[in-house]
Amino acid sequence: MRLPTTTIAAFSTAPGRSGIAVLRLSGPAAAAIADRVFTAGSLSAAPPCKDQPADRLARLDGYRALYGYVHRPDCPGEPIDEAIALRFVAPRSYTGEDTVEFSVHGSAAVRAALLDSVVAAGAELAGPGDFTRRAVLHGRKDLVQAEAIADLIDASVSRSARAALDQLSGRLSAALAALREPLYDALAALHLAIEYPEHDEAAPDTGHALDTARSVGAGLDRLILTHRQGRLLREGLEVVLAGAPNAGKSSLFNALVGEMRAIVTAHAGTTRDRVEVALDLDGLAIRLSDTAGLRPDAGEIERLGIEQTHRALETADLAFWLLDAAAPVYPGAEDLASFPPELTVWPILAQSDRLSATDLPVAIGETAARWERLTGRPAAPAGAELLVTSVPGSRGMDGLRRRIMDYFDSLGGRETENSAIVTNVRHAAALREARAWLTRIEDAAAGAALPAQALPSDVLVAWLQAAADELATIDGQLVDEKVLDSLFSRFCVGK
Repeated sequence: MRLPTTTIAAFSTAPGRSGIAVLRLSGPAAAAIADRVFTAGSLSAAPPCKDQPADRLARLDGYRALYGYVHRPDCPGEPIDEAIALRFVAPRSYTGEDTVEFSVHGSAAVRAALLDSVVAAGAELAGPGDFTRRAVLHGRKDLVQAEAIADLIDASVSRSARAALDQLSGRLSAALAALREPLYDALAALHLAIEYPEHDEAAPDTGHALDTARSVGAGLDRLILTHRQGRLLREGLEVVLAGAPNAGKSSLFNALVGEMRAIVTAHAGTTRDRVEVALDLDGLAIRLSDTAGLRPDAGEIERLGIEQTHRALETADLAFWLLDAAAPVYPGAEDLASFPPELTVWPILAQSDRLSATDLPVAIGETAARWERLTGRPAAPAGAELLVTSVPGSRGMDGLRRRIMDYFDSLGGRETENSAIVTNVRHAAALREARAWLTRIEDAAAGAALPAQALPSDVLVAWLQAAADELATIDGQLVDEKVLDSLFSRFCVGK
């Protein structure tokens, strides 16, 4: 793709009142434009407008800074603000181009005046993601790393930030390269045999190509398995509290949130709408929902809330069915039908303070047995116990939080914490496409009931190349302008 020749400008710091704002200039004329709007030295000694711009920044070494002030183009006598100018020389900059950054006070007036000045001096306004796009075009970042930058900016909890930082460090890119390389080696051998058939040593080794398809396919399978956990790191884990009216859902919801967000009364059916709160649970983003109680004899308004409960269960990653310890109401046939087969649902014996110390152990055993008999699902993970909670005294709160984290950890997919993880839907889709091409090779070999060497070389080449191309679209080794336009349109201006 053609490299850009213009010089762009935008503030890299968020709009609004702030202590500092950073304007970035990037492109071949960055230093020249910066010299037209910057003068080193004290603001109190501002000279009158000058006919020729100084070239102090153009001559400044990379990773060096100057104190001075910004002003209208070529007019130090019209100061805007004092500033620090920082110079980066290509290719050792974020974008891979010559870059200058101005740090000024973060007022709206200063921002507007400085941006107007650099545009008047010859810069163009940057669009969303233009700086990172240039970093990709100049080879400073690959596409996986570029998307990781956006994820890191958007991360609201520590685990999401760490996952984005892992991808920014190149962990996933290295894993993709390790999968592509054997495909390219196999393709090179096949091309040699096809193009130079007169050489005995160039006989097509389709058996090796099949072995490569199998080994790379297994590696793709392991990487694809990480996406479910990776998606939750990026988007958050959706957890729903469900059950009959007055089972204690809203009380438990408030206890987990740490404040009164849902109304709690003794009257059944108080919650008639879905109440959702975003939580940070040990560095994992959680979207916790309190829902309307499920019962068959609900009124018209309550039924609308129940419909929302069913919709919440359809999209949830994890659900807890609350059972009032004193009068448990188990899910009925309609409720069970709302549990998607892939949805994990754990019962909770709630409001356990309503039972005596003698009755509680009996209720726990009976509840677990009845749950499993009624739903056909276990009442707790293997080796774990039925969850028992009581908001007064915070009984079971830590256990409930651990159950959520254990569920997330059980999704696994990664061999170790240092293994690559797939968080992006685009990446996962391309991995599955690549896997499908390699599966065709394996299925063709198995279905032909012939030795691997009997597979047509040209077919192997086409399918191996298609798999390699899919992997190359992930990190941008093979990508077109439309894909870049779509990806970077979701970035903020200034990044």
